Amino acid sequence: VIVQEINMVKDTPDDYIQDVFNHTFFRGHPLGYNILGELETVQGFKRPDITDFYNREYLVPERIVIAAAGNLDHDRLVELLAKKFDAVKKAAPGPEQPSFKASRSIAATFRNLEQVHVCLGTPGCSHVDDARYSLYVLNAILGGSMSSRLFQEIRENRGLAYSVYSFTASFFD
Repeated sequence: VIVQEINMVKDTPDDYIQDVFNHTFFRGHPLGYNILGELETVQGFKRPDITDFYNREYLVPERIVIAAAGNLDHDRLVELLAKKFDAVKKAAPGPEQPSFKASRSIAATFRNLEQVHVCLGTPGCSHVDDARYSLYVLNAILGGSMSSRLFQEIRENRGLAYSVYSFTASFFD
């Protein structure tokens, strides 16, 4: 299924350009990795690779949430769950995330298509920055809908493009 998804993205230029952009803009950072993975990597996975990853990354107390509601005995529930989760090991410290510095470069990929797809990006503000609200408003005005300035001018008034829009993708740093 994942191999089909990877091939589908490569055959959908407006999706594929996002992968090309992320790889270039976030060069050297995990955000630059293709979310589906690379074809060679995915085809190389064996069952133990998946189960080992799951056990190491998900089956750890720090990442498990148990919720219970209703007419229950809290102490009894905790006792039962403690027995079931006794074997769950604490997570080993993960690798330190690399810091991010936007790559200032251009990536061009030639494909024999009838259209050209362009993606421009710039560093913005953090997901926790108070300025993000201004950025949301700016995005809505600039290209967030069919009534936006980009859509109205480039598509409706000039007929230069079929699709034009803007969006934000904010992270903690």
